[in-house]
Parts: sequence; C-alpha cells; structure tokens
Amino acid sequence: MMRSMFRKMTLTGFAVLAAALLSPGAAHAQVTLTPGNNPVAGDENVLLNNGLTGLTVFGATNQTGLPVAFSVTDTTKETSLLTEPSGGQARVEAVDGSLNNVGITVPNGTFTSLIFNANTASTSPDFLAVQVNWKNGALTGTTTFANLPLGSGSNFVTLTGNPGTVFTSVVLTSDGGFRDLEQVRLGGATVTPEPSAIALAVPGLLPMGLMFLRRRKKARSG
Repeated sequence: MMRSMFRKMTLTGFAVLAAALLSPGAAHAQVTLTPGNNPVAGDENVLLNNGLTGLTVFGATNQTGLPVAFSVTDTTKETSLLTEPSGGQARVEAVDGSLNNVGITVPNGTFTSLIFNANTASTSPDFLAVQVNWKNGALTGTTTFANLPLGSGSNFVTLTGNPGTVFTSVVLTSDGGFRDLEQVRLGGATVTPEPSAIALAVPGLLPMGLMFLRRRKKARSG
C-alpha cells in the first residue's frame, strides 16, 4: 500500500513539473526530470568501489574511465561522505547515516544525462530537491526541481536535456536527509581540455603542419 501511495505521489509531482516545463515561456524548458530508470545507448555506470571517505569522493565511468566527483555542497549540514560496495551495488552515503546534500560533477567536463536511485533515511516518504546547472551554447542557467517525493526501494530518476544541452553539475538536497545514493549512471560524459593544455599542444603542432605543407609542395613540383 505504501509503495502504491508513493508511486501516485511521484507521478502527481512529476506531472505538475512537466506541465510547468511545457508551459509557454518556461524558463527551464531545456531540462527534463522523469521518474524511472530510462537509459539510452552510451550511458555508463559509475563505479564506486574504492571505500574513500571525505568531503569529496570519486568514482569512475565503467567504460571510458572518466572520474566522477561526489562532493558535500553544504558543510554546515554534512561533515563527510563515504563510498562502499553493498551487495554488488556501489553507493554514496553520509558517515552519520543521513545524506543531506551531495553534488555530482565530471571534473573539467560535462554530461548530457543522469540516472540515480535515492533512498530515504526514514520509513515514510521524504522530499528531495534537485538543482541542475546547465549550458547550451552561449546560454547557461540553473533549473531546480523541488519537493520530489522520495521513498524506499527503487526510486530511480532520469535527468535529460534538449539537444545541445549539457550539465555542469547536479546537486541533490534533502532537509530530512536520505539514506544513500545508488546506481548512478551518466550519459555523454566528456572532459573539456583546459586552455593551458591547448596552448602547450599548439607549438608542437605547428612544425608538423609546416613539414606537411613542404612535402605536399615538393610532391606537386616533382
């Protein structure tokens, strides 16, 4: 019965959000949050089996090996995070057992979709807020989904954006605290080269380009 009530609350909450997003002139139309585990081709699981503890802990995408950071975003509510495997499922949780806030980023990079399974710390439904920092070309913005019903068990949520929209960070917060964050998946994760790295590479590429042009000119004249 509890599961049935939770599902009804979840669907109702997301229906209200969807209506707001699709309304004319909506400011957050580039980001969509839907209930359920809805992966697409190219999504990667985030591995979290390293047992790290700290204000920031790291996982890695299972195919490309890109680092994924999980960080405390408000140290007044959280002191430390813990990652550990649990029955074959990696998770992020608070040392004190109640996770109030956690940010998800790909250091120096972006991603195009996120799936996560957040479980409440209590037996009754709690509420979760999801803040998404995104960019699309020259546009940047923040979209916040508030008061999302949060229960125990399979509480998968899928975050996606319109074509061209990438996410720079996602922050999950809960006043009541949630037990853990499990089964995280990222889509379109990529790292953007830093300007300093590009600057270092250019001098090495110029001689190669000149050599290619000379050989091409010589071949034509010959």
